[in-house]
Amino acid sequence: MNLNLFKRRARFVQASAFTLIELLVVIAIIAILAAMLLPALAKAKLKAQQGVCASNLKQLQLTFTMYADDFQDRLVPNIKNGANGADDWVQGDMNPLDAGHATDYTNIALIKAGLLFAYTKNPGIYHCPADVLPDKRQTPANTFRVRSYSMNCYMNEEDIGNTHAGLPSGIYRVNKKFSDIRYPSPSSAMVFVEEAQFGIDDGDFGFSPSGLPGNGPVNEWYNVPAMEHRGSNFAFADNHVEFKKWLHGNTLAIPNISYNDPGPDYSDLRWVQDVTATRIY
Repeated sequence: MNLNLFKRRARFVQASAFTLIELLVVIAIIAILAAMLLPALAKAKLKAQQGVCASNLKQLQLTFTMYADDFQDRLVPNIKNGANGADDWVQGDMNPLDAGHATDYTNIALIKAGLLFAYTKNPGIYHCPADVLPDKRQTPANTFRVRSYSMNCYMNEEDIGNTHAGLPSGIYRVNKKFSDIRYPSPSSAMVFVEEAQFGIDDGDFGFSPSGLPGNGPVNEWYNVPAMEHRGSNFAFADNHVEFKKWLHGNTLAIPNISYNDPGPDYSDLRWVQDVTATRIY
């Protein structure tokens, strides 16, 4: 080979190669771009999970309506602390510490045994994809529950305002039929709620409506809606689904602070109370 040609090729290869400093600069730029992109991807993932959750609740809400259509306007049973095997909208207790229910939270068969399952045949819609946080009630913590949703106690169950909050009986109606849903009206009456993983147990979401001061602990959360989306999805009796973003840090801190809402204006708590039930008179 011609010596001059060889030298020219060697100089070309040397000139076209990256130096170590140039490689480090490229790697640093890639790292910066990745750091800028990852939060956006994480936010998009959370938004997608929220959308799937809303779709799940939409389908559950339609099964609730179809059941009433098939059973002469009667609402599906919604049994508090219901025993497995009972006629209920869903069976199973998601609290692994409850006596007799230690394995319910992973048992798909209990979902399938519920009265609404025949209308959907899809156990996947009972679980929010964001519901993967550890359940602190158990050690070691489980990371998966087959159900993330519960039903408003005023839909064919119990007047929590009276039994737990000391409000007078009869001022809040427990709806037994679909036509009973008037306080509030169907467009404002919550049926299903995405419940917080640290508190979900049976399929009944016990919650007290607001009342006059002095008529009991009206500023207290009983069961708690989900925090996974920094808010929670709610399904309503007119078949629409609504996302409620929590406005206050004290809401997101439950139960680390207290189930008794410290304010400042109770707006998150009042919103849930207003869609749970309103006064008949």
